[in-house]
Amino acid sequence: GIQIDSVYFFNNFATDKGGGIYCENANFNLNRSIFIQNEAAGGGGIWCDYSTANLTHTTFSENVANFGGGIITYGDDSAVDLLNSILWNDSPNEIFVFSGQVNASFCDIQNGWTGDGNIQTDPLFYDTEFLDFALQENSPCIDAGDPISATDPDGTIADIGMIFFNQIDGMLGDVNDDGEITILDILLTINIIMESIVPDNQQAWAADINEDGTINIMDILTMVNAIMEG
Repeated sequence: GIQIDSVYFFNNFATDKGGGIYCENANFNLNRSIFIQNEAAGGGGIWCDYSTANLTHTTFSENVANFGGGIITYGDDSAVDLLNSILWNDSPNEIFVFSGQVNASFCDIQNGWTGDGNIQTDPLFYDTEFLDFALQENSPCIDAGDPISATDPDGTIADIGMIFFNQIDGMLGDVNDDGEITILDILLTINIIMESIVPDNQQAWAADINEDGTINIMDILTMVNAIMEG
């Protein structure tokens, strides 16, 4: 199936189905993505039509439709599996099942949804007025994800939602934690990539300066640019 990572679906409009994504006779995996202020007649965020979708660490909010503000499934073979995801403040509801099924676990879904580890508590986004859907430090979504999921980049238990709450003090790119990004950080990152050293949680988080979940040459290039611009 199609793999989609780290995408912002914002302010899209469809006259009929699926303001953010309309999927028909297909399957896809969606990770670390967010649907904000999308609109359609049905399925403001996603409409799955005889399709399957696996959504992990995905956030839906302020999407609008006549029904299924967040997600709609249609067709007996349609299935959406949600993990470590937030659906909150979509209108008129978060999920609408014409047919098929929506399975959710370790998710925060307004008005609730049956499944292991699910909650229905305000996720406490940082500042929705300015479209900042990061988590506040007292959010119930912090460390509330599936405990067997991959840890967050800071090494803690997975948070619920696209944007994890960083529990490590420091600066991205400052791998040696000396307060600035220098050639020493680049050398340390190269050693991490070459597996010459095993980074601790702070080093692993700081080395992934572009926050794509992988430490690679792109992080080295980003550090070089930061040094040149600094």
